[in-house]
Amino acid sequence: MIVSSGGQYITVRSALPYLNNESSITLTSGVYGVRPPQGATTLAAINSAIEGLVRGLSVDLAPIRVNVVSPGIVDTLIYAGMPDDQRQELFNGIAQQLPVGRIAKPEDIAETYVYLAKNGFTTGTAVLIDGGAHLV
Repeated sequence: MIVSSGGQYITVRSALPYLNNESSITLTSGVYGVRPPQGATTLAAINSAIEGLVRGLSVDLAPIRVNVVSPGIVDTLIYAGMPDDQRQELFNGIAQQLPVGRIAKPEDIAETYVYLAKNGFTTGTAVLIDGGAHLV
């Protein structure tokens, strides 16, 4: 599991010479770290490890801010290989389970990255942006 989150650690470490005290680092995990479905133990462990990494890095690298965005399902090109009707059936089924009643668009998630980059008082935080998936 550590090897999987190791890529993000190596990336942060490689970026450090280019950062200053006002810099912000934002990593990505996922909702499975909070609410793993059956059969996703490995993904849950990886997401949880990334969130732990962020908390540790935010202390070790202070005053550089380190945060993580933890999205749920997002309508992106990763699903483009699915036939349209299957993809829509998947999205509709998941949307019906979510309190917000829809699947995230990339813009929804992007706003969170912008917020974390701009807000100079947020560090060591995991922002869960999953449409309420962790509640159901």
